[in-house]
Amino acid sequence: MMHVAAPAAMKRLAKAWHPPASERAALEQAKRGYHHGKLRTEMARRWRFPSEIVEPLSQSPLLPSNSVIDPLAAFVHIATWRARIDALRFSLREVSATWPSQPVNSLSVPLVWLPDAATIGGATRA
Repeated sequence: MMHVAAPAAMKRLAKAWHPPASERAALEQAKRGYHHGKLRTEMARRWRFPSEIVEPLSQSPLLPSNSVIDPLAAFVHIATWRARIDALRFSLREVSATWPSQPVNSLSVPLVWLPDAATIGGATRA
């Protein structure tokens, strides 16, 4: 949608930051006045998704730093991070450096990065 509304501006943004880059939402907000998270939230609202889904979607790209994180927003944020590390082909060092500790710590689920499996799992291996 953003690329349809402003193709030239979005092309410039894509050159500055790859679409799944974590900095992308803040850059979109600064340059366009909104970001992909706000757009998906509005689309979910217009499609009449339940508020229990719409509200967490609004939090997930730019998590609030000094307030309670909705658990669904945390999981969406973590899933986005997980997709990002594949899309951008992160090294193990980059994976460690970008581990989403704030949303992970906000959950009562003990998540850890399992480098051998290249995935997220519980605190102990099966």
